[in-house]
Amino acid sequence: MKKLVKILANIIAVTAIATAIVLGVVYCMANNEAAEEKAERPWAEPFQPTATPPSATATRPAYIVEYRLGGTASRADITLENETGGTEQFGNVLVKGWSKKFGAERRQFVYISAQNQDEGGSIRCEIWVNGELWKEAESRGAYCIASCSGAVGRD
Repeated sequence: MKKLVKILANIIAVTAIATAIVLGVVYCMANNEAAEEKAERPWAEPFQPTATPPSATATRPAYIVEYRLGGTASRADITLENETGGTEQFGNVLVKGWSKKFGAERRQFVYISAQNQDEGGSIRCEIWVNGELWKEAESRGAYCIASCSGAVGRD
């Protein structure tokens, strides 16, 4: 029982740290992008909505992002940033063959974190952009976490 409590405490601590890191990165990126955009276009007018519906002017996304999992673990819990900037979580998913693909714009923040749900083995996360491996991380051990993130087309 003590071992289970210790494992759960570690999981909670790691999840809290990961959440704080993600929120810090998002905050820094948002502030940096706002400052860059203002510096690049000081003459820009404030946004004025038009009568044209967004679907009439929609274009294809600049980047195709794909999250993938790998490693020797059979199951994992996943947290990710989706195409609209929201956070999604999936519990106890099969690692082998898991992926999620969506369109993204330049500078869009993407993030995936996978926690091994096995008593051992490894967990690997990857972010592919336009068919090329862009970010990757791997962790080994019971309930370990691997995470990848970045601003698409920027780093």
